[in-house]
Amino acid sequence: MNGTQRRDHLWVLFIVAACVLLEVWASWVTIGGMSGFPKIGGRHGISTDWTLAVTTETYWGYALYAWLAAAPGPRSRKFAMWSAAAVFTLSLIGQGAAHLVKPGTVPPPEIVVFVSALPVIVLALIAILIHMRQLDRESAAETRQESAEADERAALRTELAGSQAVTRTVQAELETARAEAAGAVAKAEALTRKLAAIPKQAAGRGSGRKRDAEVPGNGGGSGPGNGRPDQAPSAAPESPGAEAPEDLDSEAKVLWYLDKGYSASRAGVKAGLTDGRGRQIARVAREAPRGIDEGGSS
Repeated sequence: MNGTQRRDHLWVLFIVAACVLLEVWASWVTIGGMSGFPKIGGRHGISTDWTLAVTTETYWGYALYAWLAAAPGPRSRKFAMWSAAAVFTLSLIGQGAAHLVKPGTVPPPEIVVFVSALPVIVLALIAILIHMRQLDRESAAETRQESAEADERAALRTELAGSQAVTRTVQAELETARAEAAGAVAKAEALTRKLAAIPKQAAGRGSGRKRDAEVPGNGGGSGPGNGRPDQAPSAAPESPGAEAPEDLDSEAKVLWYLDKGYSASRAGVKAGLTDGRGRQIARVAREAPRGIDEGGSS
């Protein structure tokens, strides 16, 4: 548009409409007067023949507007189109009849009936058109409401899908935690069994050393015949500075040192592990009875 505002020049329409209205008004007043339209207030009262021009021309103009510019729905638009065309055709017939009937004569009965029924026909058409426009507005409102409800349902479905995804994730994490807990319980049971076996192994080794000391000539006792009467017995009780048996694995050694009174950190280092690993094994050993009970009860 090159910066120029577009204009529809509606003033041209108003000028043409005013000129047409003068001719149409005269024609409708003429045919109405010849058809016997009464006067309000007697012979010298107000004539009613002008109602033909007002009702007919106003309706088809409004129907044209409802068809082209302000139709709220398809039903009212279609009715406005056909009714505007029909009343426009009736207006043309009325205009032609006003020019065909000789002045001062009575029009044929068909024309009298036509112009007399025309205002009533226009009234029925305008009532139907307004009703259909109202129905279209209600339908449009229902459509908007259904669309809003559909959007809300779609949003709820999306939210539900997100919640289900979160639920599945939480369930997967819960299953993983349960599996880890079961592994921890099994490990605690194994450590408990190792801890229970340590005193038995120590007792077995002590019994073997005692039997060796009692056998003559083995160099381990102080009794007669051992050849070394001044040697001290080798089966002295183990002190906190003793080393764990070599046939135990690292975790069992930690438990062995814990049983001998070492701290958890020191036991881990003595067993060849880290102090943190020693504390972890000590914690598992302390929680082992509870884990076993829980595992058994489940």
